[in-house]
Amino acid sequence: MISRFWPIRWMRRASSHRKLLSKQYVKGEDWFRWPYPKFASWSLTVILPATLCSARQFHLGGIGHVFHTPMFALEVDGKPCGIVPRAIGGSYAVLVAEQLLASGARIVVGLTSAGRVSQILRIPSLVIATAAIRDEGTSFHHLPPSKSVAAPPNPVAPLASELERLGAGLSRKVWTTDAPYRETRQQLERYGEEGVLAVEMQAASLFALAQARKAQIAVVAHVSNATDHEGEPFDRGPETEGVQVLMAVCRAGLVLSRNNQSG
Repeated sequence: MISRFWPIRWMRRASSHRKLLSKQYVKGEDWFRWPYPKFASWSLTVILPATLCSARQFHLGGIGHVFHTPMFALEVDGKPCGIVPRAIGGSYAVLVAEQLLASGARIVVGLTSAGRVSQILRIPSLVIATAAIRDEGTSFHHLPPSKSVAAPPNPVAPLASELERLGAGLSRKVWTTDAPYRETRQQLERYGEEGVLAVEMQAASLFALAQARKAQIAVVAHVSNATDHEGEPFDRGPETEGVQVLMAVCRAGLVLSRNNQSG
């Protein structure tokens, strides 16, 4: 029931409910008006998958929760960045991102675990998603049907610049799926021929939200496994490299924030 997510004072105002439900698109601000953490002074929030981040690994300080997920603070170049771990899949990543945008976040970056599609990639490697195949469900709640959805263009260049300093980061299309255990060899071959580099579970959903909300959202896919990979599953390299990647993504977001403010 939708009403169980609404604050008590809203449940007493049926006219407000009807007004909201009559809108073509209900924004996060309409749903989350009860006392909620505001991050207006925080330009950047990074959404991480479950296995990529821990508070101890990155020396993060806890600040609260976004939905059922903790949010940590990480200072980068003197600026605070929000880090939200354990957001797996497009629907949950979009739910978290929607709340972050409603709470004042101006830039959201998804740093997601991914599988290799193209053989040009080594494991581990990084892909900055410029577009995503829509093989999931969440994006269709935000945009009309289409085969793919493009990423907002502005975050791509800062991300490429920062990740290039680590000797990593190709900018290309990815494939988003809700069912990683239902990927077929035929799909991998077909999408590989179309120039797709990696398969993951967030990008198409987040890019659809970005278009619907006119928001700055980016996705970096951390390619750590493949059907033909004989090494360790979910091989992301040493933990120190993971810290470097996270810091680079944060710096790219802060550069984008400064560019937006000066523009």
